[in-house]
Amino acid sequence: MRLARAGGEQPRETGGAVLEGRSLFIGYGAVPVVRDLNVAVQPGEVVALLGPNGAGKSTLLKALSGVLSPISGSIDLLGRSAPAGLSARCRAGLAYVPEGRSIFPSLSTAENLRLGRGGTEAALKLVPALQPLLSRRAGLLSGGEQQYLTLARAIAAQPAILLADELSLGLAPILVQSLMRSVREAADRGLGVFLVEQHVRQALDIADRVMVMRRGEVVLQDTAENLRGRIGDIEAAYLSESTLTG
Repeated sequence: MRLARAGGEQPRETGGAVLEGRSLFIGYGAVPVVRDLNVAVQPGEVVALLGPNGAGKSTLLKALSGVLSPISGSIDLLGRSAPAGLSARCRAGLAYVPEGRSIFPSLSTAENLRLGRGGTEAALKLVPALQPLLSRRAGLLSGGEQQYLTLARAIAAQPAILLADELSLGLAPILVQSLMRSVREAADRGLGVFLVEQHVRQALDIADRVMVMRRGEVVLQDTAENLRGRIGDIEAAYLSESTLTG
């Protein structure tokens, strides 16, 4: 994919990826937590990132989002070098949902949606279940409703790529399935999604590709279709059972 760049400079070729990281070493100070990692997400594709606690998954997302600068390596967004910082990357087409509830609890649901770049109407089209909750303070919503609000606000802005870190954390399985369906539906409309998830089975149900991290490195990657029949083997070989649900 080639997009015109200001001043006539052409972006790098990325094979159509909306987000691509190459040879990434990421950490805090000079000590890398993530080592020599490559990742690419295509439009309309859900890539699920799995791994035990401490594998470096959240650190990777922080670097891809612009919250954390990599020690070395490069990150491209929409075919050109990603601008520095989270705010600049969001303006360039990235949405980032960090771990935890990304809401303003003292504001109403409607006020939270208005703070998003996509506005209330677009968010309600994506998640109609929020309509009867518009006047309710966001802090009084259930955990699942808060995550619906977070997701709707993020994707209503029509980003090219969504980075989501443990979107389903602490939710009942039935709510996890519903959230995962919403993510898949957004991807089917063209959104690229890079999803860190502990609910392995639910993530595999909606993913196109899967990456498994352990101790800062990718130890397995394949299509979700190829891995769905190997969940038990994957958990036993790569994932800490004490941190898994699903």
